[in-house]
Amino acid sequence: MTAPDSLPLHALAEENLASASPDLLRAMVKTSALQRASASADMSASATSSVSPPAEWRSSPSPWG
Repeated sequence: MTAPDSLPLHALAEENLASASPDLLRAMVKTSALQRASASADMSASATSSVSPPAEWRSSPSPWG
């Protein structure tokens, strides 16, 4: 539930970003891009990690010979 006297964050953010220097905005975009790239690399690494299948899968004979 939102408090009735909460701050309008979108308005504050819009005002602050409108008055921010280009260098600050560049740094924010760069940081965001690096974090996204790092998260993507982490997801790729965990998706291709070498996890052994369960023992019951390894012990069953292959239907393909």
